[in-house]
Amino acid sequence: MNFLSRKIGFIGLCAIICTVTAGLLTACGGGGGGDVFGSDRSTFGPVKVTSIEIKNDKPSIAAGESTELRAIAHYSDNSTAEIKSFGSNSGATLTSISWSASPSSIAEFTSASISTLRTNRPGVVTVTATDFYSKVSGALDITVSAPLQTSIAIGGLSDKQTISARTIAKLTATTIKSDGSREPATPMVWSSSNTAVATVDGAGNFKAAAAGSVSITATSGAFTKIINLTLLAPLTKPLFLVSCDPSHPTVIDAVQWNTQYAIDGVNATEWVAVDGVACQSRFAVELLTSSTGGSLYDIKLFSARSPENSTVFLPAIVGGNFSAKQVVSVGETKDPAGTFLGTFTEIYTFMVK
Repeated sequence: MNFLSRKIGFIGLCAIICTVTAGLLTACGGGGGGDVFGSDRSTFGPVKVTSIEIKNDKPSIAAGESTELRAIAHYSDNSTAEIKSFGSNSGATLTSISWSASPSSIAEFTSASISTLRTNRPGVVTVTATDFYSKVSGALDITVSAPLQTSIAIGGLSDKQTISARTIAKLTATTIKSDGSREPATPMVWSSSNTAVATVDGAGNFKAAAAGSVSITATSGAFTKIINLTLLAPLTKPLFLVSCDPSHPTVIDAVQWNTQYAIDGVNATEWVAVDGVACQSRFAVELLTSSTGGSLYDIKLFSARSPENSTVFLPAIVGGNFSAKQVVSVGETKDPAGTFLGTFTEIYTFMVK
């Protein structure tokens, strides 16, 4: 067998060995430079790993951020090579480096074979990389700084929300940091793209003025958050009138209710009213729907008489959509909080259309 045949035969044998076990992948490594799968090249020569150097390519890292580390092997022949992960025939990731971090409360690796360091809180963490074959280790101290601001969140109203042109809301701005923590954003500058539709003052007090579209902007330092709102003109009359007179029962259109409820759940006086004349003898009125598969009720509306005007009821929506053909009961309660259904006295029932 000539030299070329012996060389080809050796390469083929090496390829077979490489597919069988990760531990023998070092036999396929080159003599220097970057073409190194494993780290211990002593199988076919005297070259040994003398040290492991850890490199962090991110000059600074804040709590909550991640950084990718690299393990550089220094060999006895003065060559260097990065020890990288590589794929096996089964698709799994193999590596000859084991990573650890201490204390793990400051930063940690999701796996000993993954070189991505995830930071948790400020402090100094010692990262260690140990080569599986040579057992040589290297360490690096990494300083994790305080978390950085990454964005702003607005509360009180949400982006792309449709609301009533009578809406009044208190907007808040929150600073979101790299570690996921939140705190009130200060200083904060608020602005409205169309003050004829809605205004917002320096304290975040939002007040709708007319139907239309408007963008509300919150700015804190270099960070900005914008929410876009659509305002609908208020209803000229309620969607329905809750009556206490069975001869003139309440009629509810489920589609109208659900559409308007979704838009204007905070402005109940625009789309529901209680007939103060028909309900004069009632302290409070509840509009209820029967629960699925039972005799109990789910509260939809609790309305108590106004202490200032006995012919006016103050509506308070407490939840829910109506379904067409649903059984609804109208009744009275002596419970001013509207939470105990045992005090409910049914006046009449009807079907939602």
